[in-house]
Amino acid sequence: AQELAKSWSDANEIVFVGSGPNFGTALFSAAKILEASGDPALGQDLEEWAHLQYFARSVPTPTFIINAGTRDLSRAVEVAVAAKTIGRRVAVITPSENEVLSEIGDSILGIAAGVREAFSPLITAIPGELFAAYRADMIAEPFFRDFRGGRSIEEGGGISRIRTSEMLEDIPQ
Repeated sequence: AQELAKSWSDANEIVFVGSGPNFGTALFSAAKILEASGDPALGQDLEEWAHLQYFARSVPTPTFIINAGTRDLSRAVEVAVAAKTIGRRVAVITPSENEVLSEIGDSILGIAAGVREAFSPLITAIPGELFAAYRADMIAEPFFRDFRGGRSIEEGGGISRIRTSEMLEDIPQ
């Protein structure tokens, strides 16, 4: 992840793509990028990438394909091939033994094999988290914008009202 952050330091947008439980991983990983480095990042469903980001103008957009090596493997391969064909820089987060998908990606961020797909987000999220941290370090950007520019972790004036926001204790009938 560190080498990838170095080689993609010129990126100004990052896309994470996943399916099934790893669609959530894609959304989470995109959030880590935004929190860590402030870069625009998008988490997208594998199938929806083929209908949306496939048509995006920016050719070299770094695109992470997150795959547990199970049910969505054939479509992940198709999307990875399409992404490469149109010039995207592709990193694959998948079990290292997944040779078909690994051969397509420019970079492979291998995960342990044999993890049930339902539990795979526990490990498929790690490469995105590491990439986000290394990227923030590479571009010398403090996490959470260092809570400057009007951002605040204090209760009151900012968005941080986690303890004082209204809470519904009873659901109206």
